[in-house]
Parts: sequence; C-alpha cells; structure tokens
Amino acid sequence: MIDILIEVLKMCIPSVLGFILSYMVLKKTERVKLNVLKEKEWHVKWADTFFKLTIEFNENYTIVVSSLYYLQSAENEEEEKKLHNRIYEHCRNLSEIDWQIQHYLQFSNTYKDEVIKAQKNLMDKIYELNKEKEGDLEKIRELQFEYNKLVRKAHAELLEMDNPE
Repeated sequence: MIDILIEVLKMCIPSVLGFILSYMVLKKTERVKLNVLKEKEWHVKWADTFFKLTIEFNENYTIVVSSLYYLQSAENEEEEKKLHNRIYEHCRNLSEIDWQIQHYLQFSNTYKDEVIKAQKNLMDKIYELNKEKEGDLEKIRELQFEYNKLVRKAHAELLEMDNPE
C-alpha cells in the first residue's frame, strides 16, 4: 500500500510543481501587465492635458491678436477700453498657460526646447504688436502654425515615452 502511495506521489509531484510554477509565473505576468497599463494610462493622461493646454494657448493667442487688430480701428474710448481689458485678460491667461505647458513638456526630451522657444517667439510677437500697434499678422499666423507642428511632435513623444527616469 505504501509503495503504491509513493508511486502515486512520484507521478503527481511533477504535475503539482508544474501547476504551482505556472500559477506563480501567471501572477507575475499579470502584475507586470497591470503596471504597464497603469504607466501607459499616465502617459496618455499627461499628454492629453498637455494637448488641451496647447489648444487653450492657441485660442487665447488668437483672441489677443484679433483684439489687437480690432483695437486699431476702435471708434470710441469705451470700445478701446473693452478691447484693452480683453487683451489684458487673455495675455494673463497666456502667461499662466505658458507656465503650465513648460511643466508638461518636462518629459519631452526631443522637442521641449523647440516648443518653449516657439512659444516665447509667439509671446514676443504679441508684445511687439501691442507696443508698435502694427505688425504682419500673416507672419504671426506662420509662427503659430510652426508652433503647432512642434506641439504635435511633442505630444506624440509624450504618448510614446519610455520610463521617464
């Protein structure tokens, strides 16, 4: 009887050990998979927030440029005052968004400096346009297009980033 039990155990032990080992590998694989999914979700959220901020930057920028344009033909003091207030409000928004975008660019090793430089050029053009009361709006539009191309590349990089450390 004991001999039979020993023989059964000899046959079962490899199967039981195989099952236990397979179970351990499966659990480890599931943990790694979950961590990868969490990391990817973080990348997507980070890149999405960056993208939303750049859209907000463009919207505020467009409002400021168009308001500066309309200011040139304002017909009375009240209209001028409204436009100045609008410009001030959206320039303030631009400064805040500029700061946030730079924060979200920290993981874009390839395009960070280029986006920041393009953004600074756009900000400088607004101040120049406001100071001089005239400027080439087509040149500003081209700068904005170039900025958007860089933003698109930075966004793609943020989505694909490896371990940020």
